[in-house]
Amino acid sequence: MRRGDLLGERERYELDQAIGRGGMGDVWRAYGRVLDRRLAVKFTRVSDESLVGRFE
Repeated sequence: MRRGDLLGERERYELDQAIGRGGMGDVWRAYGRVLDRRLAVKFTRVSDESLVGRFE
């Protein structure tokens, strides 16, 4: 990921800056283009389905 990347359905979220990193993934500050507000987006680094379920 890098600043300016667009994510989601119809490029709904724009990444701004990485703000944290933990055991399961990274957190980025982002801008929600549809609702016109700042938010956080978390990305997991795990591929095990049971761990993904716990994250969700």
